[in-house]
Amino acid sequence: MAGHFDGRVVVITGASSGIGRATARAFAAEGATVVLSARREQALHAVAREITAAGGRAMVLVADVRDPGRLRHLAERAAEAFGGIDIWINNAGIAAFGTLDQIPEDAFAQVMETTFMGVVNGVRAVLPIFKAQGHGVLITTASVVGRVPTPYQSPYVAAKHAVLGFLECVRQELREEGQRSIQVGAV
Repeated sequence: MAGHFDGRVVVITGASSGIGRATARAFAAEGATVVLSARREQALHAVAREITAAGGRAMVLVADVRDPGRLRHLAERAAEAFGGIDIWINNAGIAAFGTLDQIPEDAFAQVMETTFMGVVNGVRAVLPIFKAQGHGVLITTASVVGRVPTPYQSPYVAAKHAVLGFLECVRQELREEGQRSIQVGAV
């Protein structure tokens, strides 16, 4: 496969389904080597097979974004395998639906741990690599509910608000440090 992202290395969390899977396929179709990560190994291998069958390059590394050590391992392994990371996509996320009274405390906490802290863990894992190589693009899947709340999904709304505020802080810190070749975006 050849395209706009020839020679680029893209790491995607939450790559086993949905937006992550579609993103992996799209980057691979444009020539990127994709490093697929999520909790579900079999689903990741299915995505990798789709990509390689279409002529692309994919690597699978199982990781739970709630585990900072696993995300550091993901970043380090991807950088070692391919000589760096060009794009890191924080995509993993979960939701819980219902009124605040209906959503159990542990479900609320799990949404925050995955959807918000997973982003924090991903940023902490990849920023040292981006800084060492002098460039990188950090993309995080956000949501309109991060700006415009909606009822019946308070933990997800709270997590996406937190994600957007966190990313803005990281962007400002990088600018203050003079890291102009590290881009931070939310989609």
